[in-house]
Amino acid sequence: MKNFLVGLTMVCFIALFAVSGLADGEETKILVVKTAHAPVIDGTLSSGEWDDAVEYVLDKDTAAENFGGDGSDVEMLFYLLWDKTGLYIGAQVQDDTVAPSVRAGSALNVTDGIQLGLNPTNKAGDLISDAYFFSFVPASNTENDGPAAWYEHFMYMGAPESSGVQAAGERDAAGYTVEAFIPWTAINSKGENFSPLDGTEIGAAFTNMDFSPNKTQLSGYKTWPGWSITEYNTMVLCAADLAIPVEIKEATKPFTSAADIAEPEAEPAAGGTDTSAEENPEFSLIVFIFAFILFGTVLIAVNKWEETSK
Repeated sequence: MKNFLVGLTMVCFIALFAVSGLADGEETKILVVKTAHAPVIDGTLSSGEWDDAVEYVLDKDTAAENFGGDGSDVEMLFYLLWDKTGLYIGAQVQDDTVAPSVRAGSALNVTDGIQLGLNPTNKAGDLISDAYFFSFVPASNTENDGPAAWYEHFMYMGAPESSGVQAAGERDAAGYTVEAFIPWTAINSKGENFSPLDGTEIGAAFTNMDFSPNKTQLSGYKTWPGWSITEYNTMVLCAADLAIPVEIKEATKPFTSAADIAEPEAEPAAGGTDTSAEENPEFSLIVFIFAFILFGTVLIAVNKWEETSK
């Protein structure tokens, strides 16, 4: 009987920790800070334009998934801002291999560039074809010396000027930059019930494509695993006065960890205790109490059974 009680104790505590672990399942969040000074979409990340944005790194060390081949050392820094008119995207890509040229108006899947999936109803649906999926390349046309181009793959299946989407880019020997603007109206084209407010959450997914000059795909680094909307990251439209802690603003953030990027909490009052590192203490306490009561109930029942069986 003692062995039985010891085993029961172990089962209860294993169950306790297993259930408590569910509290750690917060998904990756990408913070987008509201701006009163919209960046100029000219392909140049000018000084001061993106200072308020969080800097995110997407490369082989931070990506949630790579669906291309090995051998790429491409690295993308990207920045996001928003206002009442739309979403602003800035990207600086380190890439010393120049990909094949592409024609503006094509699907832009066989060259260097960035892709952004947006699900304005925050992950309603399943397949990525249920969302908007934009590609942006820094240059187009036959010699890679034409203007930047964009393409939306599932809702528009093209790049209509009427959408209001803008793209600009610059390329040099070290890589390229892309700046883009997506009006909120461009992701309401199918009658989605979406309006941008402080705290609004949007399903979002970033990909950086790297191709060699012979059209061999070297990498496709992604912030999201799989090919389902349900695996998208969560983009949070943050208020303009959001104070981004230095450790979030300057750190390299891996997208492989579900809880790695969380919206910062308010700082504790002077003289108080900082409990921000504690993960859902109320939930853990409730689970512990439940497990303790359950164990006590079982123990009493076992004792009564022993007394009646003597």
